Amino acid sequence: MMAPTELPRSGGVPQSINAAVGENWLDIPAQVDWLAHMKLDFFNWPDGDQTREFAATANELHLASDTCIFPGPVAVWATVQKAEEQVVVAGQARTVARATCVRCLEEFDIPVDEAFRAVVRIVPPAEVAADTGDDDFFLIPATEPVWDLGEVVRQLILLAVPDNPLCREDCQGLCPGCGRNLNLESCVCTDRKSGGALAQLGDLIQQAQQRPPKRGRRSTGT
Repeated sequence: MMAPTELPRSGGVPQSINAAVGENWLDIPAQVDWLAHMKLDFFNWPDGDQTREFAATANELHLASDTCIFPGPVAVWATVQKAEEQVVVAGQARTVARATCVRCLEEFDIPVDEAFRAVVRIVPPAEVAADTGDDDFFLIPATEPVWDLGEVVRQLILLAVPDNPLCREDCQGLCPGCGRNLNLESCVCTDRKSGGALAQLGDLIQQAQQRPPKRGRRSTGT
């Protein structure tokens, strides 16, 4: 089983978030909140700026992709700025996706490090609309002012992973003749194909030379 790739260190991200997606996937710092859905309840949330750190598993966030799996946790760092009925939530989500290259069929890790920013407005229930026309703008009812950051993070990560994963842009893939990984080694059939018609002619001559000579028929006199 492959070892997880350590993510690059981004400026401004707390060290606890870096540790959460570092070499030891299970060593989540104690100060990071494990929230299954990362729901923020603004009912008694004070005005001003606050920083929150979260971690959740891929299963808890319902992360499912046709091209990748997510073997480790998702770590999230967010700054919450609340001013009366309006909240701005901005931060970063980090994890590692594991994919299979569509050319060479080798597994490789994809670091995911995505920034997000959302505006949440607390309004009377009658004004709540499921679709505001802006993916980064949300309306939540004042009677139950709870906003699901986890869904935003889930969509962010799924949009970040490729539909056709490549281990590298210049991946040579597999030889269609022998199936060898051409990133690691060359093969005889590839060398033959590169020679074109002359190589094929050489093959025919070599095969002809290796055949035993045919014996002619004896003529029978009458």
